[in-house]
Amino acid sequence: MGVLVQVILSGVLAGALAALPFLVYQRSALPALARADARPAAYLVAVVPAVGSLAVAVAFVRGWVFGAPTIDILWLIGTSVLSSMLTEMIVRPAIRLTRGSGENRSTREVELEARIAAAERHFQRMDLDRYVTELELTAGTWTPESVDVHEAIRRVLDAHRRREPPAVLAERHHDLERATQWQWRPPAGVRRAATIATLVAFLGVSAPIIGSGAVALRVCIAADFVSEGIGGAAPTTDTSLAEAIVADPEAGAALAFDEPVDLSAAAESRHDPDTRAQLEATGFVRGHLRGWSAVDGRTLQADAFEFATHQGAVAYQRTVTGHACEYANETFEGPNGGIGLQVRYSTGDPIVEQVSWVDGTRRYLVAVSHLEPPATHDRILAILARATGSR
Repeated sequence: MGVLVQVILSGVLAGALAALPFLVYQRSALPALARADARPAAYLVAVVPAVGSLAVAVAFVRGWVFGAPTIDILWLIGTSVLSSMLTEMIVRPAIRLTRGSGENRSTREVELEARIAAAERHFQRMDLDRYVTELELTAGTWTPESVDVHEAIRRVLDAHRRREPPAVLAERHHDLERATQWQWRPPAGVRRAATIATLVAFLGVSAPIIGSGAVALRVCIAADFVSEGIGGAAPTTDTSLAEAIVADPEAGAALAFDEPVDLSAAAESRHDPDTRAQLEATGFVRGHLRGWSAVDGRTLQADAFEFATHQGAVAYQRTVTGHACEYANETFEGPNGGIGLQVRYSTGDPIVEQVSWVDGTRRYLVAVSHLEPPATHDRILAILARATGSR
């Protein structure tokens, strides 16, 4: 369950990172473009960094959900932060690239916007004297459309003259910000589109990742149910591990390796860093690994681990299946209460279909890799048929 919680948190984080540049676009770029009476094309230019960040997020999601991720979470964080910074900086270049502002602004409106922008910079630096000076210089910029803005400026200047506490002055400044935003609002269609893009970025990135966690939970429940079918009675065999493993999984497969393994080598052959401890706890005795390269370039695998007791083999089977199912898309039944899983991997081919089962004191596994999830389990089931018929 810990991995499932991690998946959900990763989904929320990735969604927030994808939405952040669009949120900055809404809160910073759009008001600035509106104040400059920018042409419609400037709004499109200014959103380019956010769209680029979303493309990186989509690549991250594709790798997470379908295996073999090509984008690390640190790259996603860096891209989101950089895109947010560029979104704030791109307003003036966007206006210049689209041949300047529109023709609907008077000289007074242009001066008022410039004075308020300069005052905002001084306020952020806590240079209140220059802040007040810039606001006082707006006296000659009154227009019928700017009544609310000038009224907010008057309240700021009154608070300064009365030497009101800093908290009051900050409140009056926020009133001015709200009046300014209302005065120079972006077109309604642009505002709605930006809001929708923010929501789509968050949900479009977070939902598939969180959904993969829900799928993993369902698979784990199904796998645990299947594992209950592992019998308590343990048949015995005198066949060596090498002889017990399938020798010809499918036509044309070229043998890549075929070797017995001790505890260390068996642990290194698995993705789970806790494998060595799991093998020691369940009484691992010996193992044998065999692998092939298929005609289509995919990897085939078969191995057998032998334990001191049947109970140890069953315990190991349940432990490793509980780990693998958290990265699985699907589960299906194998022999002797065995479990078939379609697993997403972060290295090598992105999808692996595998079937594992317990027979006496041994735990067997056969697997085949895929570049994408196969439509059916026919290939792994054919390999399984050869594996179970070979013993």
